[in-house]
Amino acid sequence: MHLEYTLENEHSVAFHAFTHSDMQTLIGTAEGYLGANNELVTVIKVSEEFMCKGYGYRLFTEVFQYITDRDVIHSVIGSWSKHAEFSYCENGQSTNLSVFQQLKEKGFTDAEAAFCTPTGKWAKQIGFDNVTFHMIKDHEIKVEFTKN
Repeated sequence: MHLEYTLENEHSVAFHAFTHSDMQTLIGTAEGYLGANNELVTVIKVSEEFMCKGYGYRLFTEVFQYITDRDVIHSVIGSWSKHAEFSYCENGQSTNLSVFQQLKEKGFTDAEAAFCTPTGKWAKQIGFDNVTFHMIKDHEIKVEFTKN
């Protein structure tokens, strides 16, 4: 995977990821920034043909490493919603929101469902294994993953 950075500064990064084979096939994009309370906010978009192959996590960890090389991250924020920016996704909503809702319908607790979303899985893999819900609405959820 080849990364082409489009924004770099002390507290934020954005890049496009391409395959090594032709450097033209877009795997996805990633953005991340560190908020005022050292909370990591990311937007990871993986092209459909590369979904469920580990690229989302790789993009997430690239953002995480870039930021942690420059500052301390206290939490990882999840902001899952149904908005125009997700028009390319199933049901016009973020993958995280879709997964959360499907699991809630199956009887999972809020925390269990949150840790089964892509963001929740990735946060847990890097040691952020607590979740706090700041908002739960039909089409919008805000969560914060922290370390013990």
